[in-house]
Amino acid sequence: MRHGNFHAVKESSGDIRRITSLKHLGSLAVFVGMDDVVVESVAAGAIGWVAGLGGMRFQKNRSALFKLAQSGPSAELDTLYSWFLPLLRLDTVPKFVQLIKQVQEDAEAHPRG
Repeated sequence: MRHGNFHAVKESSGDIRRITSLKHLGSLAVFVGMDDVVVESVAAGAIGWVAGLGGMRFQKNRSALFKLAQSGPSAELDTLYSWFLPLLRLDTVPKFVQLIKQVQEDAEAHPRG
């Protein structure tokens, strides 16, 4: 590899084909950086996820979604992804930072009991 200290890349274009291209560059670890293509990116070979929708409120959902995606297609994956996808899409619009902050504030104001 041309740069010995370059080990991983966060792919945030939303173009799944780039994951395949990046994998063929060498021994790079590819992480998905666009939330609403996490399942498709894992299927294409991404080994990690840099999630935009942060906070403890959704940590279990994020972890479960990623693990299910690693296991391959299933009804459980489809159900969780369908539920979570509207929130994950908040990371794909120009005002994503403001929207994600709003979700976090709403989650803190209305904790699950």
